[in-house]
Amino acid sequence: MSLAGAATSKLKASSLVAGTYTFALTVTDNDAATNSDEMHVTVMPAGVNQNPIVNAGADIFIRLPETTASATATATDVDGTIATYTWTQVSGAAATTGPTSGPDLSISDLALGSYVFRMEATDNQGSSASDEVMVTVLAEGSNLPPVVLAGSAQIISLPTTSTVLLGSASDDDGSITNLAWTKESGPDGVTMDGINTTTLNLSNLVAGSYKFRLTATDNESAEAFSETNVEVQAGHTGPVVFAGADTTLLLPNNFMTLGGTATATEGFIIADYHWEQTDGPPTELVGEYPQVSLTDMLTGVYTFTLTATDNFGSSSSDDIIVTVAEGKSNPIGASIAFTPNGDLVNDTWTIKNTNMVDGCPLAIFNNLGRKVYESDQYANDWDGNATTGQKALDGDYYFVFRCADKKTYSGAFRLIR
Repeated sequence: MSLAGAATSKLKASSLVAGTYTFALTVTDNDAATNSDEMHVTVMPAGVNQNPIVNAGADIFIRLPETTASATATATDVDGTIATYTWTQVSGAAATTGPTSGPDLSISDLALGSYVFRMEATDNQGSSASDEVMVTVLAEGSNLPPVVLAGSAQIISLPTTSTVLLGSASDDDGSITNLAWTKESGPDGVTMDGINTTTLNLSNLVAGSYKFRLTATDNESAEAFSETNVEVQAGHTGPVVFAGADTTLLLPNNFMTLGGTATATEGFIIADYHWEQTDGPPTELVGEYPQVSLTDMLTGVYTFTLTATDNFGSSSSDDIIVTVAEGKSNPIGASIAFTPNGDLVNDTWTIKNTNMVDGCPLAIFNNLGRKVYESDQYANDWDGNATTGQKALDGDYYFVFRCADKKTYSGAFRLIR
């Protein structure tokens, strides 16, 4: 590890490896008084759960006889959700705090002096991060510095290269005379528009971690600032989506279930699924993923699109084409797909006209020609378990009913779990 700028307010650490680092900034004034604050940096190996990003809010100033204050923290988690919030008092005289298990904290019975409160957020995989807010109680008659908020931390993913920070600044005992945004850390080259307003437009962002500070000055020259982070992550591959194999329905079979699948890339989760008809005669999709059905379809060619979106907003789509035609090649009304996933919907492979194959032995083969199931009298009860007791894999299968009069009924269908 190497450090640059150790004697300044900006420290650049490079060549970091996996582990946890603590950096302390110590400031000494002209009377030799010192004060310190610490920052913890955790470097995680690739592919592991990422810690939340926590912002305990801007430092708070109140003036006696006021003895109450409130703080609001924000927390985000790029690869999951925030499970718990916990507030603790780190320093200062005894104070009374309200609920400590949420993002909002109420504080009362404050006295002259400074207090520090820490917010720790834990995600759904047990990783935690924290941030601190300072509450300063000033003497009666003192000028209150401005109240500044730089806005919530943001996480964006390439190819998005721009975002907007919505800050705010107010002064309870005067007015704001100057506003200034500065970039405290992060890659070079970012374009900042609106640096003297509360709204900062950022563009030309590249992958990396940025920290921006909003500083406000009031009419008595008192200053206050607030900082926020912008994390720009390298672009990632969207979900892998399979809407299902293109299918032909031969009337009178005019019903099917859409049973596509979607898999998120490593470190992400599927946040939304959406089916829509994108071509063909008007029809109605009944239900929501994964139980979407098509009924009473007419002859024609239909296109249905499955779109999956991950928790970072990246989407991918795939189409399935369904052709409905007149014909007699499937007179027994055999299902062309089924989804044996235990949700009690379309869990078995079925045929409609069971009377036509009464007493006809059934054999089902996989796409390699290996028999996976057989029955002397099929009762619409095959749930995707092979004769060996193992679950049959997703894919295409073929069936043959051999009847006593040497007549056979055969066809194909798809198993989707």
